[in-house]
Amino acid sequence: MAGFVQLLGSAGAVALLVALAFAMGFRTAPWLDAARALEEADAALVGFGAEAALVSADGTAALVRGGNGARALVVRRGDRFVVRRLGAEARVTGCGDGLIVDCRETGLRRVRLALDAPPPAWTWAGHRAA
Repeated sequence: MAGFVQLLGSAGAVALLVALAFAMGFRTAPWLDAARALEEADAALVGFGAEAALVSADGTAALVRGGNGARALVVRRGDRFVVRRLGAEARVTGCGDGLIVDCRETGLRRVRLALDAPPPAWTWAGHRAA
C-alpha cells in the first residue's frame, strides 16, 4: 500500500511540473513545413531572399535556398527555430534516405534531414552526394 501511495504522489508531482511548464510558456515549436522554413529564413537573415526549401520528413529541420545560390539551415530547437546561413565551409552529404548538413559551427554541427524523395540539384551547391 505504501508503494502505491508513493507512486501516486510521484505521478501527481510530474503532472504538476508539466502543468507548470505549460503555464510558463514552455512548449515545443510548431511543425516545420516549407512555407514556415522560408518565412523563418527570411526573418532571421537580412537580404536572404528565400526561394525554395527542402524539409525533413519529421518536420524538425530544413535546408533553404536563397537568392544568389545562398543556403541556410532552419532547425527546430525547443519552442523556436534556429536559422544559420551556410558558409563555404559547410558540407552537405547524402546518407541513405536523407542528407547530413555539417555547418562546421558550434551549436549546430551536424543536422540530419530524413527525406521522402531525392533532393533537388541545388541542395549540393558544389558538393557531391557521398
